[in-house]
Amino acid sequence: MTIERPSIFFKSVSELDSWLAQNFDQSGIWAIYFKKTLGKSDLHWESLVVSCLRFGWIDSVPGKVDEERTKTYISPRKPTSGWSRKNQNTVLELEAAGLMHPNGQAVLDLARANGSWTLFDKAEDLVIPAPLEARFIANPELVDGWERVTKAKRRQELQRYYLARTPATLEKRLEDLIRLASASNPSS
Repeated sequence: MTIERPSIFFKSVSELDSWLAQNFDQSGIWAIYFKKTLGKSDLHWESLVVSCLRFGWIDSVPGKVDEERTKTYISPRKPTSGWSRKNQNTVLELEAAGLMHPNGQAVLDLARANGSWTLFDKAEDLVIPAPLEARFIANPELVDGWERVTKAKRRQELQRYYLARTPATLEKRLEDLIRLASASNPSS
């Protein structure tokens, strides 16, 4: 995926934070920074994510720049985008420590008010939807296949299921879940 947006090199977390504080209402950018393994900066993917969350932004697509630098596409969080459990926990820690920037706090408050804060909770908790549970009861071999799928993949597919807006899409995504479980079952 190629995203045509400006690229900005950041030498440190403080440089990124300063930029985000001044440009929080901008469109997304490619944040370029030194690879963590080089030890040249305190800015790496994990600290980039924390900075983004503090200011109401989110990371998405990674990319390679050269042997010393990497990049990540970052952008303002959409008002209705869901929050992963990891990002929820990070934000709660930042909030408790008083480290949320006012713009990030406004994004967080909106997420809590509009329900996007908990949008992914069922998927994060790996809650099996009732129609899938019924299929598991009718065909126990599917359970074995489902349990062989990585937690990350199950979480991803459950998010897709729970985000379905129409009965037809819900049914299609249920069939996708069943195919995934079937394909992961060695006895199928």
